[in-house]
Amino acid sequence: MVAHAFSQVRGLLPQPTLPRRSVRVSQAQHYGNPAAGLHTLQLEINRALYMNERKRERTAGFARLAADLETLADRLGDIPLAEIRPYRAAAE
Repeated sequence: MVAHAFSQVRGLLPQPTLPRRSVRVSQAQHYGNPAAGLHTLQLEINRALYMNERKRERTAGFARLAADLETLADRLGDIPLAEIRPYRAAAE
């Protein structure tokens, strides 16, 4: 699931990277349960892609980012269920 999601993000968003282990990643792992077919995906998006932080206003990048996220959601929704459930946890 992670590899598929990352390949989709790589095609849409500029300079995606896989997250380093952090509290937020631990939270995503807490809520997901791949062995039961429940996956989580956490995206952290640089505000500079869609807003002027000083003025707190949307930039021209907002519409593009919104469209890219919609495309990502559609593509993830197209993953056959047989490919995403159930999985053994990586540590098993």
